[in-house]
Amino acid sequence: MEKNKSIEKLLLNKKVSIVAHDSGGAQILSSFTKIYKGKYFYTATGPALKIFKNQIFNFKNYPVIENINNSDFVITGTGLGSNLEFEAIKYCKKIKKKVYSYLDHWVNYKKRFIRKKKLILPDQIWVGDIDAKNIAIKEFKNISIILIPNPYWIESVNIYKKIKNKKKIKNILFVSSNIDRLKNKRINDLFIFKKFFNYIKNKDFNKIIIRKHPSEINNGFRSKIFYGKNIKFDISQNLTHSFKSCGEIYGHNSMALVIGKLCGLNTYHIDANNRLTIPKKFIDQVI
Repeated sequence: MEKNKSIEKLLLNKKVSIVAHDSGGAQILSSFTKIYKGKYFYTATGPALKIFKNQIFNFKNYPVIENINNSDFVITGTGLGSNLEFEAIKYCKKIKKKVYSYLDHWVNYKKRFIRKKKLILPDQIWVGDIDAKNIAIKEFKNISIILIPNPYWIESVNIYKKIKNKKKIKNILFVSSNIDRLKNKRINDLFIFKKFFNYIKNKDFNKIIIRKHPSEINNGFRSKIFYGKNIKFDISQNLTHSFKSCGEIYGHNSMALVIGKLCGLNTYHIDANNRLTIPKKFIDQVI
C-alpha cells in the first residue's frame, strides 16, 4: 500500500492535534504518526491512552481544549463508547478549526458522530480501504471521503515480515473483542469463548494463546474452561508479535482477524449473532 501524498503535503510544517479514546482509532492513529511524519500533540483517554503510551516515543498527554487551541488542525478517532472525539469535533466546528476523522471499521458510521440525537460531522472523513470508502459514500452526503491506506495494516505487515517464523506452526491464537463492555443482552464473551473451545478441542495443536482486547481488564472464565490445557495469555504490546508463533487466529468481528489475514494466518470468525461486520475476503471460515 502506498502512502497518500496529499496527506504528506497537508502535514508539512503544521502542528497537529491527535484525539482518540477507543482502541481501533488509537491503533490507526499511532501508526499514522509513524508513517506520516509531522508535529503531533496527543489527547487520549481510555484504551487509547495505553496504546499511545506503548507506541509513541516520549508520549505526552494534553487536555483536549488546550491541544486543539494550540494546533493548526485536528485528527480524531471515531469511537462509539465515548464522547471525547465527538466533543473535539464539536469544539473545532465552533472555533472554525479544520478537523478530520478516521473511521476504523465498517459498521455504525453515523452513530459515531451522533450524541443526544445531534449529528456533527468533521470537515473530512478518512477511511483505510475501498470497502470502507464505498460504505462511507453511501452513508454520508456532501462531505469529502478520502482513502488513506490503513496505516495500522501497513505497519503490522511490515513488522510481521521481519519476525515471521518460517517453521510449520501449530499454535492457535484467540483474540477477544470484549463484547461484555457493550452490555449486549443477546451475546457475551463467555458464549463466544465456549463456541471457540468446542470447535478447537479436538484439533491437533501445541498451544492456545489468548490475547485480551485493549479495553479488557480480566475474564477469569477462560482459565477455568481451559483448565489442564496448554494455554498462555499473550502479553505482547504489538499484536503482530502474537502472530509469530501461531498459524491460526480466532475471534468475533475483530480487526485482529484482518491483520492476521494480511499476514498470512488462517482466520476463523466465531459467529454469535449471524452478523459478520468484517469484509468476507479477510475470513477463511465462519464457525
